[in-house]
Amino acid sequence: MENVNFELYKVFYYVAKHKNLTRAAEELFISQPAITQSIKKLEEQIGYTLFYRTKHGMNLTKEGEILLDYLKVPIECLQSGKRKIEELFEEKNIIIRFGGGTTVLQHNLLGPLQKFRSHHTQIQFLIKHDISKKLLEMLVNDQLDLVILTSLVPTSEDILFIPIEEMHDRFVASMQEFGDFKNKIFSMKELNTLPLILQESSSSTRAFLDGIASNERVILNATYELVSYGLVLEFVKAGLGVGFINTNRIDKEIKSKTLFELKTDFEIPSRHVYVAIHKKNANNKLLQEFIRYLKKES
Repeated sequence: MENVNFELYKVFYYVAKHKNLTRAAEELFISQPAITQSIKKLEEQIGYTLFYRTKHGMNLTKEGEILLDYLKVPIECLQSGKRKIEELFEEKNIIIRFGGGTTVLQHNLLGPLQKFRSHHTQIQFLIKHDISKKLLEMLVNDQLDLVILTSLVPTSEDILFIPIEEMHDRFVASMQEFGDFKNKIFSMKELNTLPLILQESSSSTRAFLDGIASNERVILNATYELVSYGLVLEFVKAGLGVGFINTNRIDKEIKSKTLFELKTDFEIPSRHVYVAIHKKNANNKLLQEFIRYLKKES
């Protein structure tokens, strides 16, 4: 009896509880033949018959009744413990902690958050804004649950990066002010002679662009260097210069021909928006559900 599998006792308990093989199988999410086999195996191991069949179901033998008396307390204690754990994680007690930059929070979090919130009205949210490096440090230290970012920042091996959106960046300008350049193909050096509207050097978008420019042996000179993507877009719409913008987010302006993409003789590779999560939370069902919303799969 020392080597008896606890699962066999669990099956015995549920058959005794319901006096019915089918109902026990339904509650345990296993097949009825598996239930029958487990009872047979347990009886063989302890050397006693535990049930006898009647037209009303499965009745306990004397030995079965003795065994049930001893099993009730530990199994019901386990069930009570499981309920307590579930109570701790009721949605009214859950806070999901996000981190990200201004642009990704605005464009990649708000929509999915609204949809997710409509299905989980009791959950609370804490949103932290900072640079990616600091946010990832907070994620490693269990101060955040998810971080949304636009570049893979070297960090702990315990962090997973999941792509949620492919981004396409281009040089964009106002049709009214710069429409004469619509058909011109620009080199990086030629673009650098135009009034450039760029994000400040600490941003991941600027670092990405500076890397492309470096490959073309150009150091960019920004006429306007701004703190956020939103300001870059507003300056471009005002006709103040040429901006480097994620075209995923200006569909309306491109279709209405308010803005246009400048053609280049060099390639601008696509990049991704990522959500970072700690490996220990990789199987958290609630966080995985929210990531599906971020990926627009829900």
